[in-house]
Amino acid sequence: MLSFPRLSETSRVEAFSDGVFAIVLTLLVLDLLPGEQGQTGEQVLASWPRYLAFLTAFVTVGSIWLGHHSAFSRIRRVGPAALVLNLGLLLATSLAPWPTALIAAGIGGSGDQERTAVLAYSAVTVLVGLSWILLQRHFASRPELLERPEDAVWMRRSARFSLASVGVGVLGAALAFVAPIASVVLYLVVPGLFVVNTLREREEDPA
Repeated sequence: MLSFPRLSETSRVEAFSDGVFAIVLTLLVLDLLPGEQGQTGEQVLASWPRYLAFLTAFVTVGSIWLGHHSAFSRIRRVGPAALVLNLGLLLATSLAPWPTALIAAGIGGSGDQERTAVLAYSAVTVLVGLSWILLQRHFASRPELLERPEDAVWMRRSARFSLASVGVGVLGAALAFVAPIASVVLYLVVPGLFVVNTLREREEDPA
């Protein structure tokens, strides 16, 4: 007798994923907390790398969450492979607080510290992009798991965008050797543009 992988609704996957995203965003803000001695106004201003790192990571994780929501609004069922691929995306996303802390501590320090921090962020960016590609291509090749046949086209288009995000990660890594701050700004602007585009897309196609 043939046996087939059990398919599940997406609600539990979305709820679990949302919980992971919420925890990651909470961990990001911990680096902004002052020490036991508090901070003077001058020290607060001098801590601008922390604020830049936090904002960059927050926008990045926020864009991942928006993309995840858009993708799963088009997914009807998930199987074991999709569950594993989704865990891979969550694993990559959960690493975000690590390079964020490195940037907060490294920007304004030595050139080696700045470069190391940006390269770590670049590595996480590439890992997130590759995780997205695997997940999106999985569903693009299995339209029976999607709400509508045309959603496979959306998945393929999103996979190409994810490939572009991998390119952004590589470009950021290259910039780390000449202008680390430019890399950080790049990692803030590109996800920000994605957020704007996703919100506009949701308004045009609320399905």
